[in-house]
Amino acid sequence: MDAIAEHFTTIRVLGEGGFGIVKLVKSGKDGQLFAVKSFGQTSNMTQALQLAEKEIALLKTLAHRNIVGFHGMGLDQKERFIILEYCAGGDLRSLINDAASQRKPIPHHRIQSIFCQMLLALHYCHYSYKGLRHTLLHRDLKPENVLLNAAGQVKLADFGLVKVMANGLTVTTSFVGELVAGQPYDHKADIFNLGCILFELCTLRIPNHGLRGVQRARESLNNLVTLLLSIEPVRRPSTADLLASPVIAGWLQMHWPRQKDSERAQDTNGARNIT
Repeated sequence: MDAIAEHFTTIRVLGEGGFGIVKLVKSGKDGQLFAVKSFGQTSNMTQALQLAEKEIALLKTLAHRNIVGFHGMGLDQKERFIILEYCAGGDLRSLINDAASQRKPIPHHRIQSIFCQMLLALHYCHYSYKGLRHTLLHRDLKPENVLLNAAGQVKLADFGLVKVMANGLTVTTSFVGELVAGQPYDHKADIFNLGCILFELCTLRIPNHGLRGVQRARESLNNLVTLLLSIEPVRRPSTADLLASPVIAGWLQMHWPRQKDSERAQDTNGARNIT
């Protein structure tokens, strides 16, 4: 990536996926660290570039303290790349795996903090994106796509499979529940995946055997996990329902890591275009 090399020094590879690679880079201008996500070095380059364009278009419009920051984009030969906020705390998959290997449960207060921040990001997507209700579904909410910055603040990432909805329900193929069945689905599909993450945070296990093991969660989380993982979408609460819950409202009174939305908007407005 010659265009990247002109402006940044590559430090190391952060991760690789089916459609590209993510590298940690250092700005030659001010020494700031960024994550550069490149698309194109795959067997299906056309699809990779389509995903890149879709993710770029969305990230340029998103402004929330719990969504990964967009800092620019560029095109280098046949590669499209995105410059993103670097999250030094890794992802929830690493957090869960580390806790499991040490046989040390994640503290209850930290689970509450992570859950509330994921919920706020998801609520923004479902209700506040461009001022319309239920217009943006993440569709790939999983521990690998929930990042943590150095202060432990949650940053929702990877919007390549997002679905922008116009009519409240849609039909496509995806990963769980009604999505796998090809049935009409809405924002409640994201709620199911939110429940899967909460289950893992509580039990350090993937919920692949029904709800066995959910009893390991503290009582205040037990009912919540069960509700989020309801098989019938209509029984799952919306993000608005959750935020109106006295239990969640109490959690939100605690002191989570914060960043002002105005600061985040300034970061987005200052995005760079590199070619």
